Amino acid sequence: MATLMESSRSVVGIGHSPSTARGHTDGQQISFVLLAYNQERFIRDAVESVLAQDYGCLEIILSDDASTDATFEIMSEMAAAYHGPHKVTLRRNVTNLGLINHLVSVIEVTTSEYIIAAAGDDISETHRASAIARILESRPFLVCSGYSTIDLTGRPVAHERSDEDMLSGDIRRIAVSTALYVGATAAWHRDLFRMFPPISRQGSYEDLVLGYRAALLGRIEYIPESLVRYRVGGGMTTTRTDWKKAAQRTATARISSLQQRLLDTRHFSPDRNDLIKRIENQIKIERAILALSSNHRDFLRLYSWNPKVIRYLSKVAARRLRRSFLSHVKGGEMRHEHGRTT
Repeated sequence: MATLMESSRSVVGIGHSPSTARGHTDGQQISFVLLAYNQERFIRDAVESVLAQDYGCLEIILSDDASTDATFEIMSEMAAAYHGPHKVTLRRNVTNLGLINHLVSVIEVTTSEYIIAAAGDDISETHRASAIARILESRPFLVCSGYSTIDLTGRPVAHERSDEDMLSGDIRRIAVSTALYVGATAAWHRDLFRMFPPISRQGSYEDLVLGYRAALLGRIEYIPESLVRYRVGGGMTTTRTDWKKAAQRTATARISSLQQRLLDTRHFSPDRNDLIKRIENQIKIERAILALSSNHRDFLRLYSWNPKVIRYLSKVAARRLRRSFLSHVKGGEMRHEHGRTT
């Protein structure tokens, strides 16, 4: 059976009291939340993969952020037809809250200490919850896993890992990283929300905020097995104008995420002036990137004299060229293999 909730709430603080996580047992309660917005093309596969989880009894929350397409109707249909072991709650925001506020509003209605996250265009392997549950005895604050990538049609595509910074264990490196782990592979302990201030920087990326919080707390688990089929390509752009807008959105989101890290550091580790300084410097660099994608004259006037900015941008350019080259080579190999097997 599925229950229906509707909400128009915005982000609310969850409190600051730490809790003791329960050790994993066969009856460990886990919440599995799926967040969707205008994903009618992919939502059926995403919901099906969550409902098919082979782990005991999950608290499943299917949440729609006021989609304007048929996403919620498809979710409603699937929830009504479900007759399995999991407890399913269907909810819809009356107005669009945006990713961070949507996430926080869903966390508020979960009842478990651990929450597995899923996106409305990705596919979770049926044993994903079981694989995560098996390592909860270590009481991690964050669990992330390996993943495979698929295109808009569901075909596998090449990808490059983006979790090296997170797995390094180097908090100074993590503090300024803009690629910690793939958020769609995450499971969180709710203390990542309870022990810190509310996420107030609108437009933040949840993986950059929660990954940093978990690093501050010091317990992160990584499962190398691929537990998620992560869909790429929906945000790809084809024109120069679109590319500039995408670059501006990304830079703005990174600035918001770094500003939230500043708030979290000052709250949780106010004596770590080294982290605070590094984050402040990274914000300046991201603002330079935003200026470069918005107005070249402003960039030259404000930042061309700054050697740190120029060095950083040079490294980013080299890294992107390398990634593009590797993606092209691996993509060619994968297409060759696909041609041999079809």
